[in-house]
Amino acid sequence: MACIQRDMVGALYKDFADIHNNTIEVQGCLDNVNSLEIIVEIAGRSSINYPVMSRGIQDNVYMHNVTLENWQSCQVPIETYEISMVKNYEKIQKQVLHKMNTQQSDSNSAAVNQPAVFIGNLHIKTAPADTFLDVRGWGKGVVTINQYNIGRYWSTVGPQQTLYIPSEFLHKGTNLIMFYEFEGATTACTAASCTAKFTNIPIFDY
Repeated sequence: MACIQRDMVGALYKDFADIHNNTIEVQGCLDNVNSLEIIVEIAGRSSINYPVMSRGIQDNVYMHNVTLENWQSCQVPIETYEISMVKNYEKIQKQVLHKMNTQQSDSNSAAVNQPAVFIGNLHIKTAPADTFLDVRGWGKGVVTINQYNIGRYWSTVGPQQTLYIPSEFLHKGTNLIMFYEFEGATTACTAASCTAKFTNIPIFDY
């Protein structure tokens, strides 16, 4: 996924053995300095090597045949044990939870049409049971609940539209749910809030 000035301008999804689909048309550039961000999702099978299944950026990044250099790179941790290793994680978590609990919202910061991390609370009043998270309305990404990695979703492609959540990952009271959204949740979210639904049956969209 590529973003200019934090606005998503395009994405590349390589099909099997397709190593030549490597161009994104970029629009919305300013006259002087532009901010280009590239999000790389490493989703290839670890048992299959390049070029049958390539992962990441394999070569230089060019714009108008000019090599772009001096990149700043960072990792977005998703695995359970990695989330708490983010710099200032506890401070960020407290700030987000405080904003949620006081029902503060900032329409300017609600990035519903671009890659972002969405955080919410699931309140359970009784003993938890097995359930399914309905990801219809979201785009493509990964979900964690209470820092457990539930799995990947891609509702715009399907056919799987739900993620199974065992009761052992939940507890009575407040549960923390995080969406690592790569495409933007334009249907599930508004400028002020997002909605996540749960169901007792799996859903497939064939």
